[in-house]
Amino acid sequence: MPHLPLSSPSDRTPLRRGFTLIELLVVISIIALLIGILLPALGAARQTARQMVNNTHLRGTHQAFFTFAQENKGLFPGLFPDVEGGRSTLGSTLARDRFSELIASDGSYEAGGSANARYRLGAMVVEGFLPPEYTVSPAETRDDIRPWIPGEAFDRIHISYALTRIGAPATLSPGLVNEWRDTANGQAIIASDRDTSGNNAGSLDPRESVHTEAGSGEWRGGVVWNDNHVTFEEDEIVDTTLADNQTNIDDNLFDQDEASAAGLDEDSNYQMKTEEPQDN
Repeated sequence: MPHLPLSSPSDRTPLRRGFTLIELLVVISIIALLIGILLPALGAARQTARQMVNNTHLRGTHQAFFTFAQENKGLFPGLFPDVEGGRSTLGSTLARDRFSELIASDGSYEAGGSANARYRLGAMVVEGFLPPEYTVSPAETRDDIRPWIPGEAFDRIHISYALTRIGAPATLSPGLVNEWRDTANGQAIIASDRDTSGNNAGSLDPRESVHTEAGSGEWRGGVVWNDNHVTFEEDEIVDTTLADNQTNIDDNLFDQDEASAAGLDEDSNYQMKTEEPQDN
């Protein structure tokens, strides 16, 4: 029986097979699909991280207020006990106080100026109760808002947050003033993300925040309450607040209601004080 010659290894040519066009398109489609799924998830994760840091800033600010209150007869910054044991804002009878140098960058000093958010937060930062970066939101949308640098005046460009309005010396809101201290009231709002719409007139115009798109007419943001818990509200209408035993339902953080505008129900609206930087 004849023997067939055996092929040598050099006679065998390896079979090479590459991707076909269809296979390559399938791989590209899968990669594009995965990117489409992952990018929104990464964006949401970044947003959640910013909200967490933002809430940490609000909580830390409130804790600094409590520390300050221990040296100020229980009162938060901006209110000081007068010689008769009452309360006064920095810009009136106690303008000589150690915080009186916290003037605006243009050299102005307003009567009752400590009612403004920049004066109250400035007192915390300049006196070392609060790190400068805590007054700027990690989600801040304006490039000109930045942490305070020692040696400069503390001004609007150094804060991203709003504080509960306590009024000027002649128009203090008793309910809100009585909550601007270490009451640990879990239904009293102390600070929140600011309104970025530039509307500070107390009207019903749409509001915006650093957490919403410009021009959206939507506000949402962090709120710290006087027992130091923080919530992230989906709009400026808060279900229930309590100021000096006055319960308020569907309280709007920024807009005056009719009774408040008429001076008939001043305590029923929180009216957060926003310090919007002024464009040059």
